[in-house]
Amino acid sequence: MASKRIPVIMTPEQVDALLAATTRWHGDLRDYVLFTLALQTGLRCHELAALNCGDVFQAEQPFYPRGVCELRVYKRTGHHAAQSVPLREHVRAVLARFRMWKRRNGQSVAPGAPLFVSQFGTRLSERMMRHRFGQWLDWAGIPRGQLTFHSLRHTACTQFYRACRDPRATQAFARHAAWTSTVIYTHVSTGDVAAILERVPVSR
Repeated sequence: MASKRIPVIMTPEQVDALLAATTRWHGDLRDYVLFTLALQTGLRCHELAALNCGDVFQAEQPFYPRGVCELRVYKRTGHHAAQSVPLREHVRAVLARFRMWKRRNGQSVAPGAPLFVSQFGTRLSERMMRHRFGQWLDWAGIPRGQLTFHSLRHTACTQFYRACRDPRATQAFARHAAWTSTVIYTHVSTGDVAAILERVPVSR
């Protein structure tokens, strides 16, 4: 069986540059929230596009998002009836600000309304998400190379593994049915080897 290729991910500097660039455009918070959510949850492009306001905002507590993102659309694996993605405090705060921004700009925050809306008032499409990602890479001065919108998910999953070094926890975070799909995020980088090498006792 052929080994799976190591995924193309963004460096911490590229992530910072991307988010900093979207932050500078104060009139449009949408893309900053879109990229932040992708980088913090590992949601796929089609999963992000399908999100409704009710999937992240609580009806009983409308001013603060849920602790989890409820997915109605996701990559089907044959054994999941539903999927929920935990939202860390930082992401919930960003989403709370986004909800207020949407209301100020006349966008519906009703449970069935799309979370991400195009300039035409319709649900933001996967195609436009990918297009906007490429545009923001250019505006942030980041070479596109092999980076795609899916690189945001690869980056999120790789960073999660490097933080915990737990393959099973990473499998749960990535929502993979099979462990073999998660292996690609457990590769050891040159920097990892260098850091470990520094801790190896030197024989005298």
